[in-house]
Amino acid sequence: MAFARDVYTATGGQTDFTITFPYQAEEDVLVSQNGSTLTQTTDYTFPDATTIRLVTGATNGDTVVLQRSTSQSSRDVDFTAGTLTEADLDNSAIQMFYMAQESIDIANIKLGKASDEIWDAESIRIKNLGTPTASTDAVTKSYVDTLAISGTAGTPVAIADGGTGASTASAALDNLGAGTVGKAVFQDTTAAAVRTEISAQEDVITTQGDIVQGGVGGAAERLAVGASGTVPQSDGTNLAFAYLPGFQAVQIFTASGTWTKPTGLKRVIVEVVGGGGGSGGRDASTASTTVGAGGGGGGGYSMKVIEAASLGATETVTIGAAGTAGSTSGSAGTDAGDGGDTTFGAHCTGGGGSGSERAQDLGSERTGYQGGAGGTGSGGDLNIPGGAGEIGLSFNSGNSPMGGKGGASRFSGSGRNSASTSVGEAGQLYGGGASGGCSANSQSAGNGSAGAAGLCIVWEFY
Repeated sequence: MAFARDVYTATGGQTDFTITFPYQAEEDVLVSQNGSTLTQTTDYTFPDATTIRLVTGATNGDTVVLQRSTSQSSRDVDFTAGTLTEADLDNSAIQMFYMAQESIDIANIKLGKASDEIWDAESIRIKNLGTPTASTDAVTKSYVDTLAISGTAGTPVAIADGGTGASTASAALDNLGAGTVGKAVFQDTTAAAVRTEISAQEDVITTQGDIVQGGVGGAAERLAVGASGTVPQSDGTNLAFAYLPGFQAVQIFTASGTWTKPTGLKRVIVEVVGGGGGSGGRDASTASTTVGAGGGGGGGYSMKVIEAASLGATETVTIGAAGTAGSTSGSAGTDAGDGGDTTFGAHCTGGGGSGSERAQDLGSERTGYQGGAGGTGSGGDLNIPGGAGEIGLSFNSGNSPMGGKGGASRFSGSGRNSASTSVGEAGQLYGGGASGGCSANSQSAGNGSAGAAGLCIVWEFY
């Protein structure tokens, strides 16, 4: 047990360490971290008489040592003629007592002999050994490692057999067919020397991930690492990094943008659908009439297979906007807007669906208002028109009005019919037409609903 020495293994970020021994002055307490002596105020402080606080938190596993070192060069009390107090005697005795304790602590941590009279390091490393000269001298790890590699004064280490029947390392390598380069590499002691010996093997690798392949005449040559997702493939003569044949990736555009052709692309399959048409606004109804608007048309669809050679480095993608909802002007409704065209460069087009017309109050027994026409597809290997919006019905009797369903697209269903008084459903994604709204008796003019925007999908094959 130490009298005046505390040893701590710090946790990450630990700053406070307890002083368990008494001392006379702060300067008598020495603090070290991993063997380096710290400076008071700069590296640590005394927040109170029993605590050392590091300015910078320790790293996990750091060794922090607090050790008292009472001054041995000056006395705390200098007796003079006159009154001699108890405190003077105590302080003088304490200084000698503390120095005795510290001497015992120092002796206890020094290398000593065990009960069998053999020096015992107690499993603690010994450092700063000198170069050995006698056969009984202690040696460093570095000295032993060097000796194991090169032997005395650079002579190959002698071996009894080496598995070859040889008595030396050099002879064993000869028997194993190592050759001049192999033997030299075996005896080299640095990485630089090894690289020099094998320079004839053409160390062509320069980047992580590179591989070496046989070139013309069998000479080694570098095959640079390929793009992410590629693998080495043979053309019957050489290797090259390439994507595995077949589908590799898909890009989905819900907003206009630019498609960029990837390296190694073989072809794409492009699908486009136009925006859906909106549904028209409705006139005000009277006490004896009802009004129902038709649905907007669905966006047209086009699909095309395009070979890489027919594609530009980039292609402009335009997404057809949703057809706007019909609105009102006083007691009258207005026609809805058409959906926009979706295009992939100049290769294929999904036309926008038409918006439905305004639903009027004509006072007729029964009036039907046509839904918007579906958009058309063009330029593709497969072109499919969007579904037409369903008719809306108005009456001048007790019958309920009906708003027409919105037209479906290749990627959407059709909007539901509306009844009684309703704005109607917005178009379903992607490219769906809006369903028509309707008004029961004595209703103000009403708005329609907007269609859904279009879509472009690019399937990429390698």
